[in-house]
Amino acid sequence: MDEAKQAWISVIIPVYHTPASLLHICLESIAKQSLHGLIECIVVLDGEQEIHFPTNFNSSNRKIETITIKHGGVSAARNAGLAKATGEYITFVDSDDELPVQALSCLYNFAEQNTCDIVQGGYAAIFPSKIEHHGSAGKSRIAIGNDLNAFRRNVLNPESGVSLVWGKLFRRSFLLDHEIRFDTEMEVSEDTAFVFDASQHASTVGFIPECVYLYKRNNSSTVSSFRLDYLSRILVAINKMSYRIKNNETYTHVFRDYILFHLLLVQVHYLFNSSAPWNHRQRKRQYMNTLEEDVFKDALKGDFSDFSLSKRISLFALKYHLYYISLLISFVRHKQLHI
Repeated sequence: MDEAKQAWISVIIPVYHTPASLLHICLESIAKQSLHGLIECIVVLDGEQEIHFPTNFNSSNRKIETITIKHGGVSAARNAGLAKATGEYITFVDSDDELPVQALSCLYNFAEQNTCDIVQGGYAAIFPSKIEHHGSAGKSRIAIGNDLNAFRRNVLNPESGVSLVWGKLFRRSFLLDHEIRFDTEMEVSEDTAFVFDASQHASTVGFIPECVYLYKRNNSSTVSSFRLDYLSRILVAINKMSYRIKNNETYTHVFRDYILFHLLLVQVHYLFNSSAPWNHRQRKRQYMNTLEEDVFKDALKGDFSDFSLSKRISLFALKYHLYYISLLISFVRHKQLHI
């Protein structure tokens, strides 16, 4: 392979305790991309781990490299991949997901045709019993100037899909010029921070309706595990994002929704997680203490009209410290998530 040949796209894949079968599927989906230019796949092993690659890598238009780092989390792994990448564009893929065959071709062609700093495509969330399609409806389009403000606000809306780092293509020179990296102090919402930082400097953002990412949802994985530091990780994320916004009125309203969304996560995955090591009295005390956090108390003021009916009921119960209603809501939510 010609060493002087520049990759069109660098695909960065952080790997930590991913089953070999899922990683193999992920890598195969990249090797089989319809894009005829050079694709550079950078696999970052977040800690020691043996890995075997599909045989159809390291052809004339496909190459794969590995980096092993001391375990530091997904942000550190992605930053290591960014430092190693040589491609004209960057995309991120989680090691247990995969790409549709046309994904990189659709993203690359649109970026080249419109000189985009960022291109976002649609994605499919694949559950054990269903598939949900998300993304831009209608025709491809670009956002420039004042039109970028809607994109920037949507980054702070976790339900919009805009805050996700995957399903996007970033011009590498753009990331380097503005020193955009993942915040290694964030273990929650690190994608949001990265995309928000990028959005602040982007001059042209493209949107395409094609599905460019297959996100595999496993209901029994992250939502069922309990971490005693979950609340503190959420609060760090909120504080980090608050610093980025710096009381900018453009984001005041949507940032309140961002805080409330994460409070709902705390309710289900922390306060009422069945794996939590608390008895009833301790759980209730933790519930009351959490709602006394200033950031949550302030966010709970006012109405919740931006949220669905079910979330409005949840937030109403939290606002007025209705412990048993919150408990019932979380129980129902756990059943829905099969926790």
